[in-house]
Amino acid sequence: CDSVNYILEKEDLLNTFKWVNNYLEPGGVFIFDINTQYKYEKILSDHTFAAHIEGASYIWENYYDSEEEINEYVVTFCVEDEGGKYTRFEEIHYEKMYAQEKIISLLEEAGMKVEGVFDDYTFNPVKKDSQRITFIAREQGK
Repeated sequence: CDSVNYILEKEDLLNTFKWVNNYLEPGGVFIFDINTQYKYEKILSDHTFAAHIEGASYIWENYYDSEEEINEYVVTFCVEDEGGKYTRFEEIHYEKMYAQEKIISLLEEAGMKVEGVFDDYTFNPVKKDSQRITFIAREQGK
């Protein structure tokens, strides 16, 4: 679930792919997803989401820097304890937008073969408005 987007530097992502390739069995498969540029720019960018469920509430604020291609998430939680008292805490996350072509290039540079690129968790082709892309890559042998 967009863990690759948490790797903020291209060099670190390449090294991650190299390590994955190193630890895959011969012919092993690596499947992962990323959030797309469309999602960062049209769905998340500078939008706030909030919800309340029994015993907890959250406010999720997004700030997307299109030059750096970084989305900052600030999530504030209010969680009810057993005594009915609410505790407030906050998390800050950063995610990097990677274009589909860049991911493919880095996977290939890391020694993997890209077997497929799909819209979300389907076998449908990626669309202009895809919010998530799933990649399937394979270890090619050393």
